[in-house]
Amino acid sequence: MKKLFSLTLWVMFFSNTLFAQGTSSKIEKLVGGHFDFDGEVVSTSLSSLHSGRFTPSNNYLAWMDFYQNPAFSTGIKNPFITTFFAPSIAIHPNRFMDVNGRVQRAIDNGIASYRSDSLRLIYPQLESVFRKNRYWGQGLISFPAGGVVFTLGYQRQLSLNLQTFLTGAEATISTQVPLSETTSEVVFNAFLDANFRFSINVDKTTMGLAKVIRNRFAFGFSLDRYGGNVETVGFMDAQGDMLFNGHEYIFNNSNDNWYNRLTQAIKGRYKGSGWRMNWGGWYVYNRNFIFDGVISMQTPMRLDGNLSIHVNKIPALNIDALSSDDPNAEILDPAKLDLSQLTLTDSVENPTYPALFLHQQSYLKVGVLYQTPHFYWYNSMVQNFGYAGIGYGPYEFGLQSKLDWQTLFGFHHFYMEIRLKYMKSFIHHSEKLGKGESRIWLPSFAMGYARLFQKHYPIHVGLSLLPDPILYFSTGYQF
Repeated sequence: MKKLFSLTLWVMFFSNTLFAQGTSSKIEKLVGGHFDFDGEVVSTSLSSLHSGRFTPSNNYLAWMDFYQNPAFSTGIKNPFITTFFAPSIAIHPNRFMDVNGRVQRAIDNGIASYRSDSLRLIYPQLESVFRKNRYWGQGLISFPAGGVVFTLGYQRQLSLNLQTFLTGAEATISTQVPLSETTSEVVFNAFLDANFRFSINVDKTTMGLAKVIRNRFAFGFSLDRYGGNVETVGFMDAQGDMLFNGHEYIFNNSNDNWYNRLTQAIKGRYKGSGWRMNWGGWYVYNRNFIFDGVISMQTPMRLDGNLSIHVNKIPALNIDALSSDDPNAEILDPAKLDLSQLTLTDSVENPTYPALFLHQQSYLKVGVLYQTPHFYWYNSMVQNFGYAGIGYGPYEFGLQSKLDWQTLFGFHHFYMEIRLKYMKSFIHHSEKLGKGESRIWLPSFAMGYARLFQKHYPIHVGLSLLPDPILYFSTGYQF
């Protein structure tokens, strides 16, 4: 029944041209049911959150961010605490784009070659909401001791939660089978309710130290510990029957002496950790120019656990025909129907693996700052190594960032950041997920305002517009 579920979702969301014209199998009925989607994402990697520094004259230096270079915490004379928070933003796609219209056109195009003359078609009812950027409890503490500045920090690097519910989906597919010197019709009916939940969470805890050497040069080191977990659970309550020669044959019938199960289930959990080491430094060339550099090395996060997938397949049901180049491909293949066991199904074994790997890129960063008493301009370039993504057994998919350029302007309490990334997405060793690579230009734009009140209370308001819209705040206490 996984194939039927794939059919329903495929028809809803894809509009590939179908080529099957001379087939005997036809779609007699398609009821989309009610589809609910709820998603939430929190990521410090997508949003431009800054943890900069204040000058003695109360100006804010957004470029002097500890998370960009551990050496930037040097020069702190008194301990300070900073915490970030941001309200959740709920986006309803149906309010600003014609989602239902697109789905209906996709359905019309998708089933064009297989629709019967008496097709009963009811479009799905779609409800979706996407929530973004709920930051709470994140921040850092810095304090000097013995000529060294120590820093402790915590960030929610990534939190992605997806939930889907499909209720009331129905499909009827008919085909013609040879019988003696004539043909007879076999009708397959299916009914489906399904739910699926997926979550991935990655937290980062940072310990760092920095020290000024000979007034012009500063060195910093930080060690990041990443803790992550991935969970998924889903169940498809699938029911169905076969109609042939005036008789009804029901799936999931315990009275049959052959295997006829249709229900599907998936459940898994992986948990583990990884490490990143960052070496940074900066050099004061003169009162106008400062140069900095960072080397960051990441080990893959190994998440150990298990995954169980229970899939039951109808041998004669071939959903891949919907995207096949074969003009004779059948959705319900009469050659694979056993008329004596019409409800026969196969239990499909799916390979699973005891570990899942989350990858992040290592990188080399160089930056240069030009400053005057009232203005600064900071530029940096990053050379990345490896990829950011997921590895599971032989399967790999993720992003490789080839170019990462940042420019940041500041004037007293205000700053503005522009960033541009050139990335390549890829999927390896998976025919089901697709093949090939695509290239992406990802721009970022953010601005903010920060100042100290009564010399002890930092207030920071930031607005990130691209690529992930977020309004965030930070505050704390500077001793």
